[in-house]
Formats: sequence, structure tokens, C-alpha cells
Amino acid sequence: LITAVDAKRVGIEGGVIDGQGSALRATQGKSFTVRPFLVRWVRCADVAVRDVQLRNSGAWTMHFFQSTNVTAERVTIRSLGLPNNDGIDIDSSEDVRVSDCDIDTGDDALCLKTTSVLPCRNVNVTVCKLASRCAAIKLGTESLGDFEHIRIGLCQIHDTRLGGIKLFSVDGAQLHDVVISDVTMDGVTVPIIVRL
Repeated sequence: LITAVDAKRVGIEGGVIDGQGSALRATQGKSFTVRPFLVRWVRCADVAVRDVQLRNSGAWTMHFFQSTNVTAERVTIRSLGLPNNDGIDIDSSEDVRVSDCDIDTGDDALCLKTTSVLPCRNVNVTVCKLASRCAAIKLGTESLGDFEHIRIGLCQIHDTRLGGIKLFSVDGAQLHDVVISDVTMDGVTVPIIVRL
């Protein structure tokens, strides 16, 4: 719905963005092939997303792809009812800070991935509330590039069906200097899954 490509010093502050994903699906019937991301940043630098509510995406809610110097603070995401509705996807990006976010999604709440060979590097996530019908915190499944210098801490995970923390390297990436600490879980089916 909203996309920035090769942009610098951009962001979103305040307000509500509603993708009306369920209504979109109803218009397409069983095929449901037109599934727009709600907000997507592609090869952007100096991105700030603050104090915004993101709702009802048709697919992934907020995707940072090959972007640098990203800040997401006090973002509330409610994207339920559809499959593959990730919350925040940090994809082949570096120098990313996520804090004080509240995410409840139909798929992965917070997902680091590398759909390109560029790494996910220098990512710091703190003080987030995460719930998911799949995974709350996930590295992978897409893992073409490495995951380096990742810090995730002081997060609360609740009501998560398939995995509190998932570390996946199915495409051969290396996970180096990844620290996840001070995480509490309540109502989580499987606390930790590692797949290499």
C-alpha cells in the first residue's frame, strides 16, 4: 500500500494505516493472489517509523529490505485473520533499532530474514510485546545472507502458537554474535526451536 524505494531521510510518524486485508480477500474469492504489503521500505537509508498503528495488512505488515539506519519506535501492529501476515520483517538490512513496539499477528511477529545475500547486521530490539499465530521472534526461514551482531532483549511474548523463538538457517547462512536475553513467555506452545 505504501512503498519507498531508494529514498533517504524518510519515515512515518503518528496515525493509523489500515490495509483492510479481510475485505480485500473477500473481493478475490479463493484465489487471493493480490496481496499487498502494508508498508515497504526498499534500499532506503535513515528511516524512522514512530507512534503509528498498522492494521489488517493483506500480507506482511512492515518490510525493511536492504535498508540501513532504521528506527521503529512505539509501533502498534494488529494484523490477524489472514495467513502470512508478518508484523515487522527486517530483511538484509543493517543498523536497525526496534523498541517499545506492540505486535499481534497471524504469522511471525518480528522476523529477521535474508532473502538476498546481503546480511542482517547490527539489529537491536528492546522492550517489545509480541504475540503470533506462528513465531514471536524468528531468524529465517529465508537465510541466504548471514545474521550478525543481533541483540534482542527485554521482550514479552504471549499467546504464540508455534514458537516463541525460532532460529532457522535453512539456506546456509551463519548466525554470528546473536544474543537473545531477558525474554518472558506466557501461553507459548514451543519456547525455542533451532533448525540448521
